[in-house]
Amino acid sequence: MKSIIKNLPREIKILNPIRSSFGVNTFFRIRERICLTASLFNKQIRYSTSNGTKNFILLKQNISQGKKGIGLVEMVVGLSVFIFIVLSFIVSFNYFIKNSILGTKTVQAYFLAEEGMEAIKSMRNDGWTTNINSLISGQEYYFYFNGSHWESTTAQSTIDNLFTRKFTLENVYRNISGDISSSGVLDSGSKKVNVSVSYAVNEAVITKNLSMIITNIFGN
Repeated sequence: MKSIIKNLPREIKILNPIRSSFGVNTFFRIRERICLTASLFNKQIRYSTSNGTKNFILLKQNISQGKKGIGLVEMVVGLSVFIFIVLSFIVSFNYFIKNSILGTKTVQAYFLAEEGMEAIKSMRNDGWTTNINSLISGQEYYFYFNGSHWESTTAQSTIDNLFTRKFTLENVYRNISGDISSSGVLDSGSKKVNVSVSYAVNEAVITKNLSMIITNIFGN
């Protein structure tokens, strides 16, 4: 450490009053720390006395350059944090918008399925034999509103160029207890209705389904 201090290109004046006041060991430790600090920050150290008081005068060099360097680093870090916050906000906003749109489509699909069920009931009320019992079980049909009544058609159609709504009918069987079962006696006065509404999201197709049992309550 003493060799480093000796070779430093700086002038350090050691006066006897400091040595006697601080003590030899303490004085050298203070001197070593000051010299190391000076070498790091490229400063010159001088010791002077004024009116019998001891003062260390640090003649700072290149401090302005150091401050400019620190300011540049702070600016880069601040800009990086700002960009990160903005990008995070944009990603979160896009995620929120996509989920909102998807949620809206889901609600619309369920409403369209409910409307399909009501259309089936209206067709049943207008004539079970003509509108319901005459349809082929398992065949896919689409809804068509002629201005006053709902009808079934095999021609595919879409709603708002987005939703595809269709329905199928299934035969209903009852056991000896009169309950619906997978086999048994065919109930010609009942049908199982399956209404589905599908729509595309990106490359995926989402389908919402509703089912119910309808009966020929009017005997028509």
